[in-house]
Amino acid sequence: MTRRQVARSALAVGLGGSAVSLLIGLAILILIALTGIGCGAYRAPASYPQPQRTLWYATEIAVAVNTVQTAAIQLNKISVCEAGTVITAESGPALDIPPACHPLLSEDNVRAVGETASDIRASLRKTPEGWRAIVATGLERMTARLDNAGQVKLAAYLQAVRFLLGSLP
Repeated sequence: MTRRQVARSALAVGLGGSAVSLLIGLAILILIALTGIGCGAYRAPASYPQPQRTLWYATEIAVAVNTVQTAAIQLNKISVCEAGTVITAESGPALDIPPACHPLLSEDNVRAVGETASDIRASLRKTPEGWRAIVATGLERMTARLDNAGQVKLAAYLQAVRFLLGSLP
């Protein structure tokens, strides 16, 4: 998948209709652009011997996984409120029911992302030379643990990490 396709996907997520969705989509687009520019701009220094290069790439991908976790935490802090309803009684005044509010990303999804990201980081510390397989497997596990709404809201972030995973040598 090219950077342009990833950026279009992120923008499509953000164009869901509401202002919050648009802002989230634009933030995701900026994140992907910066990640793509950063990955294309530098590689592990050629003077590093292979063990240090492996650690360098494992660290870069760990930062990307941390970004997904941070995004999940921040999406959980955003409250989405549905419009209140007005109930009229035949013989009395209208009752205005306050809107129901909930976080944009559920606690269960944040917990799933946090636990999986922690597992990925622990595995990277134990066996950094297997960083590519560890992160690919961890991302699949993370996606499987998310409910449908979580998968939709975090799709662009997960896609950005997969793009980074594929772009590193």
